[in-house]
Amino acid sequence: YAASLPTRKVEDSTMVLHEQPFWAKPESLARLATELMRSPGRKARDSIRYLCAPTCSGKSAAVLPAFLHPDADFTHLLYIAFRNNDGKYFLADPYYPGGPAGDGILAQRQGGAFAVDLLRSLLTELWTTSGERLIPLREVPGSPTKAKEEVEALLEEHCGKDYK
Repeated sequence: YAASLPTRKVEDSTMVLHEQPFWAKPESLARLATELMRSPGRKARDSIRYLCAPTCSGKSAAVLPAFLHPDADFTHLLYIAFRNNDGKYFLADPYYPGGPAGDGILAQRQGGAFAVDLLRSLLTELWTTSGERLIPLREVPGSPTKAKEEVEALLEEHCGKDYK
């Protein structure tokens, strides 16, 4: 599990972020944990919690301390890397979603299927060596509703019924 947590390449070496010192104001960390746990307050749409900030601003480094904070009630931390994680990252194959013609609806469906297949890979395959993990895009992906159902089933199967 620890091998899947965030790293950063600095010059010719790799820093394992959870082994580095981390400084934050206690109230800032508590707020981050609370915000990540907060219910969206509406039932019309599902929500996905994520961090958004400029590169090199500490997003990856802040996730584990927030996850472990007493105000948080998480059960699982799934780190999905796309770059700068000691060569461990996910990549769609082929790289151009929607095919050469750029079909927007197909691209949206492939994006949902990509998320499902990426999650399946993350939950079922041991990843101890560096290298990109190619996720083949489905030629005939299902609907966004089908992708949501597949994600929920994967999380329940691998993380238990009460995952958070």
